[in-house]
Amino acid sequence: MRKMNRVVNLVLLSGVMIAPVSFVATGCRTETVYDNEHKDAHKWDGREDAAYHQYLNEQHKDNRDYKNLNDQEQKDYWNWRHQHPDH
Repeated sequence: MRKMNRVVNLVLLSGVMIAPVSFVATGCRTETVYDNEHKDAHKWDGREDAAYHQYLNEQHKDNRDYKNLNDQEQKDYWNWRHQHPDH
């Protein structure tokens, strides 16, 4: 009986630990964002999100979703982004 309780506890504990990881993995999705100024499309994924947050930090801007930026703010971001490509 004790052995069965250990197995059940181990299975439950494993499920609790794995659930957040699988939720985060499925919550990440990729979108394509078009840059009108440079006439190109960008895949908005984890890498682009990291670059965007670096931009916000360097420019001392408030943390806002890219989708909530006005046209000029988006243009400013893409100008910065084209000067800071991934290596």
